[in-house]
Amino acid sequence: MVGDMASPSPNESRPVAAQPGANDVDFLDAEYARLAIAFNSEVADAERHTARDTYISRREP
Repeated sequence: MVGDMASPSPNESRPVAAQPGANDVDFLDAEYARLAIAFNSEVADAERHTARDTYISRREP
């Protein structure tokens, strides 16, 4: 114990969100795959080109 604050012992479990594990890796892999599909879609590509063209047209004198 430090002062009035109780320090958790090494044997106490951490919150679930702070415990890394295989499920976290699998979840992240699935979410990154889903994000890649959305990012690489034709609609997203067209939106990026439109935004880029708009930005460039604003910069030209």
